[in-house]
Amino acid sequence: MGEQLKGQCLCGSIKVAVTPNSESVDVCHCSVCRKWTAGPYLALSCSDNVEITGDTITTFRSSEWAERLFCSRCGTSIVWRLADGSGENHVNSELFNEASGFPLGTQVFIDEKRDNYDFGQQTNTMTGAEVFALFAPGENSND
Repeated sequence: MGEQLKGQCLCGSIKVAVTPNSESVDVCHCSVCRKWTAGPYLALSCSDNVEITGDTITTFRSSEWAERLFCSRCGTSIVWRLADGSGENHVNSELFNEASGFPLGTQVFIDEKRDNYDFGQQTNTMTGAEVFALFAPGENSND
């Protein structure tokens, strides 16, 4: 991708600029994301192409391997990322007006999706075990 997107949290105190890896919105159905956002987490995969400015950003370490950033003033979810600093960032797609035209991409933790909602599009899906295998330390390296 090449086009930078700019957005902000609900109250405007956090500004975000990203260059997504693709023009699709990925979806996480895990129980933590659903609690964090009151529904599935819709995100843009951005690797380390993320610039966040503002003094109300708060980081919450939600597991041994991941953390979530949000605005401490308005509560807007900003980014989910791997805590190891590897640059794996998934930014809330709802921060960016331009993302409204992006199609759905991969849905992860499909095995944790609640039965009370469904998406109409057919997409790639991954179970929680498949996601853990993808991001497990050392599993994807050439070491």
